[in-house]
Amino acid sequence: MRTIQCVLAASFIIGGLYSHARLHAAEHGIAGDYHVHGKNPDGRPYEGALRIVQKGEAYALTWETGGTTHGVGVLSGEKLIASYGDPACGVVAYRKRSGSLDGVWAMSNSTQLGTETATAAQSDTATLSGDYIVAGRNTDKTPYKGALFVKENEGKVALMWRTGPDSRGFGFQTGDTIAAAFGPATCGVVAYSLAPEGALDGRWTFLEGGFGSEQAQRTEH
Repeated sequence: MRTIQCVLAASFIIGGLYSHARLHAAEHGIAGDYHVHGKNPDGRPYEGALRIVQKGEAYALTWETGGTTHGVGVLSGEKLIASYGDPACGVVAYRKRSGSLDGVWAMSNSTQLGTETATAAQSDTATLSGDYIVAGRNTDKTPYKGALFVKENEGKVALMWRTGPDSRGFGFQTGDTIAAAFGPATCGVVAYSLAPEGALDGRWTFLEGGFGSEQAQRTEH
């Protein structure tokens, strides 16, 4: 993006949600080729192509919009969440529940998803911002524990994980889903809503700057 030049990695959540994601993917068949058109945060239009390839439980995305950008994505309910911009970028999609965040995550080389549940440490769960206790499983299914610190600011969400080496990320909320990228500051994140007839309706951003929009229409069936 930035004429879409940058994107993320992902995972899907715990038991039923994860099964639902796989079923949803099969029903919608999101892998394929798309024509894209969109607007940068400054309003400048762009267009090009997007290819989505299923890689096990994750998705590889490649944009051609004046340059080539690679990303990694995961399904979360009715949305495809992806990170882009650097091979070290990861993607995470959380579903907001009462007092917890249930998530899936992936890296650019992932074919399996990691899972994570973050439980609010405070009793006030009306706001997303706060401290969370984390329990998750890596893509190789080994468990991990730690903490997650979340802060909302001007439509974006900053995240810091302490689950071994510290990791930072950012993203935004769309419905009950938090779409986020983690890794280098050059990462971007996009959230696509799955629309009828194979269309994708997206919103994207970088760590610094505003939001862009993108629509992708399938060019093959």
